[in-house]
Amino acid sequence: MKAFRTVVLFGLAGALFAALSYAQPGPAAQRGTMRLMDELSLSAEQKKDIDKIIANTMKEQIDRRASIGKARVDLRELLRAESPNQSAIEKKLGEITQMESQARVARLNTWFVVNRLLNADQQKIWKQALERHMAFGNRAGMRGRMDEDGFGRRGDGPMKGGMDRRGPRR
Repeated sequence: MKAFRTVVLFGLAGALFAALSYAQPGPAAQRGTMRLMDELSLSAEQKKDIDKIIANTMKEQIDRRASIGKARVDLRELLRAESPNQSAIEKKLGEITQMESQARVARLNTWFVVNRLLNADQQKIWKQALERHMAFGNRAGMRGRMDEDGFGRRGDGPMKGGMDRRGPRR
């Protein structure tokens, strides 16, 4: 029974970290998007089309996050049941995984839709932004979207002497 509780607690902790990863983008992400739009030197028509795409995408993301959040509540209820049903828990985990995967594919599809609206020079900038985003996201892990110094950079920034996942920084 103790081992089962441990598994449940780790499962809930994992669900919590996953839920946090679906939080709304903060001011820094919005500023980055605005800088990118400036960098692209969009025409008025492109800007109008991209604004519409982004608005629709954001609405869809809100719905997806809500569905994923509801499924996680369902999962929590399954885990807290007097006699947890392993197959029901596995099924719910599969549903959540599938919804998360669909969200990632939808973000990728949006990237390609915007890419088709851009000229060759703009596409190069757009692709570089995707590469930066992918590299940044792949580094994040459980530390969230910040890097070692707490400001998205490596090295001895303002938090010199703090801790990272390997221990004290020198």
